[in-house]
Amino acid sequence: MYASTGGVCPTAAVRSMDLNTPSITLVYLNGTEVVCRRVTNIANNIETYTITWTNPADVAVTIAPLNFTVGGSGRPQSQRITFTLRATGASTISSFGQVLFTGDLGHRIHIPISITNKSPK
Repeated sequence: MYASTGGVCPTAAVRSMDLNTPSITLVYLNGTEVVCRRVTNIANNIETYTITWTNPADVAVTIAPLNFTVGGSGRPQSQRITFTLRATGASTISSFGQVLFTGDLGHRIHIPISITNKSPK
């Protein structure tokens, strides 16, 4: 039980890669991993985002959805983004990529990707 809130502690462990941080880091990519992030728009303006990315070496990245719209309701709205990372070659060399969310109102969100120790299944 949480002392400060009186709430119950979660029983399931949370993987560090599932924390909603503005980056994705995998140390051992053996085959395929799915990582989720949530983008929240707290503004009243409706904004449509388009996602582009650069793959890290020896890794194929797919993202869904590629376009989404959030905002305009006067309350925070969010969109869940799913990243699928698949090792395409075995390597212990670190590699880096990036994901860029570009909004039609000029906002940009950058998510760096770093991966080491890749091994395809």
